[in-house]
Amino acid sequence: MNRKLPCLLGFLLLASMHLAEAQPAKKIPRIGLVHLGGSYYPIIAGLRSGLRELGLEEGKQFVFENHDAKGDVKVAEASARDLERERVSLIYALSARVAKLVEQATVNVPIVFCVASDPVTYGLVESFARPEGRLTGIHYLGTDLTAKRLEILKEIVPKLHRVITYCYGCGGVAIKLAREAARQLGIKW
Repeated sequence: MNRKLPCLLGFLLLASMHLAEAQPAKKIPRIGLVHLGGSYYPIIAGLRSGLRELGLEEGKQFVFENHDAKGDVKVAEASARDLERERVSLIYALSARVAKLVEQATVNVPIVFCVASDPVTYGLVESFARPEGRLTGIHYLGTDLTAKRLEILKEIVPKLHRVITYCYGCGGVAIKLAREAARQLGIKW
């Protein structure tokens, strides 16, 4: 066997290792998802689908770190702290309540929210035009429709005088809006 061949292979191996070290590895952005589980999974599926439609492939252009708190807000807070410590690129918070918890539990990581409550009223951002700070996101009509829903229900059932609702994960703003709408319609809440 030629003695030069092992030396040449060794040299090529060392050279390739040096070249690999010289070229910085492309860092894939890690996105922390923090939510209370259950009903939030369709929103996550929609996010994944939308990113795929834009040509972004999970695992290649970004990685999700999914933290399902299973309804426990203390777990959501702990998840936010863990994600910041792990230096994720940003945290995507699903619900106003979780977004507020994530904001309070972290210091530097940017936060993108997806909420049904008015983010200005809830104190997540200063205004729609100028969110300021490290929070921004999407506000979809949810709690804003509470008064209209009660109004339609009253039209369908004119003798309606009392409404009972169960609210899981609702913020105080949503409850306040619902009570005010019920009062204006003469409905006991």
